[in-house]
Amino acid sequence: MGAILIIGGRYQGKHEFAAGAFPGRRQRDLMDFYDSDSLDSFLEEDSVIIAEENSSGVVSADPGENLFREEYNKALIYIADRADEVYRVFCGIHKRIK
Repeated sequence: MGAILIIGGRYQGKHEFAAGAFPGRRQRDLMDFYDSDSLDSFLEEDSVIIAEENSSGVVSADPGENLFREEYNKALIYIADRADEVYRVFCGIHKRIK
């Protein structure tokens, strides 16, 4: 089994879905990537990567925040491309998208 990516908005039930659907697998938050060496370290065989979806909503006037969002979304693309499964969670309902 390879890595699994779960995306969704804030407080939509991503962690609850991960715990119920993939018990015993290590959950990692993509925000922790900034404390690690590489994105590939997130793609361990038993990893369930939780990521907040930030592609919708108001775009900030702060250039620094926009740069962060751009880099975060590039990381999501990289992980989604390499993950075996990708899910989106909205209102506690999950949908497999890959």
